[in-house]
Amino acid sequence: MAKKYYPELDKLRGVAILMVLLYHSILVYPVDLTQNLWCKYLHSFLWMAEMPLFFLISGFCFQYRGQYGTYLSGKIQRILVPHLVFGAADTLIRLMSNPLVHRTVDWHGALKEFFLDGANDWFLLSLFTIFLIAPLGAKLLQQKGGTAILFALALLLFLGYRYVPAVFSFRNSSTFSLYFVIGMILRKKREQGLPARIGFMLPAFVAGAVGFYLFMHQHWMVYLGAKIVADVTVGYVLRLLLELVTSLSICYVLYCLVIWFQGRSRIVDDFFVICGKYSLQMYLLDGYALVVTRMLLIRVMRVEAPLLIILGNFAADTAIVLAVTYWIIRRFKLTRVLCGLKS
Repeated sequence: MAKKYYPELDKLRGVAILMVLLYHSILVYPVDLTQNLWCKYLHSFLWMAEMPLFFLISGFCFQYRGQYGTYLSGKIQRILVPHLVFGAADTLIRLMSNPLVHRTVDWHGALKEFFLDGANDWFLLSLFTIFLIAPLGAKLLQQKGGTAILFALALLLFLGYRYVPAVFSFRNSSTFSLYFVIGMILRKKREQGLPARIGFMLPAFVAGAVGFYLFMHQHWMVYLGAKIVADVTVGYVLRLLLELVTSLSICYVLYCLVIWFQGRSRIVDDFFVICGKYSLQMYLLDGYALVVTRMLLIRVMRVEAPLLIILGNFAADTAIVLAVTYWIIRRFKLTRVLCGLKS
């Protein structure tokens, strides 16, 4: 059966990767912009939206055709190889004392970060880990009552993530697997005839705004948990559930905006589609582009205004990673393989 194409998903993935680039543009080195209140709020907002959105999209787009060896080989080429290549390069750079990086590490720390923690490319290792077991989830979804069971298991992992070992980015995988599972469930519902609805955007916007405000002022949750069970367990659970509801609400609002704007501007549509198509390569190259742009803005041009630093980094980073991907990486077989593009 041919894989059904949902054009809004490419655009939504483009929105997600642009949010990642904007998130990284809020520098913590060589100046810490998060000390500025509005920068801190924007930084936190982007974090609560970008990764959940990526995992939701990945779950929605997931398909398994019953040949695990072929399936696994594709995931290794697409995800694991770029993670190992760029993770190793990033680790080697931070082994040497230099003004380009925020933090250097020794050999012991470098090996631990690379092989056990996933290094700075933890997202890819987490996604790869989820893909390893995703076929089991797909089979469970086909069983009677499987949707509820799969969701419950993913929710338990989400709530109990702090008890999951951090090695190989398992803890991050346990956190974001819930969004992946929700994406799988939404895909199943769409294939069963559930239409794409955007009528709930306003309630979702209100829920996301209120949730984000409460998340940024969360002392009340710890207090409430202490009052109920004389410890912070309830406060901890409330915080996670609030984060979940807030992130899902924001993701839904972004989805509604993409659906609403679709077809209104071909240039904008094409731009988001290109960003979505090359989102992995943009993610891999962003850190290297950021080293260049932040040094130029801070050290050479002496820019001090936070807004100009963020916008300058974001615009320059986006232009650099797209240009390198489009005119260099995709043109050569070796670079395509190393960066996860189909050869």
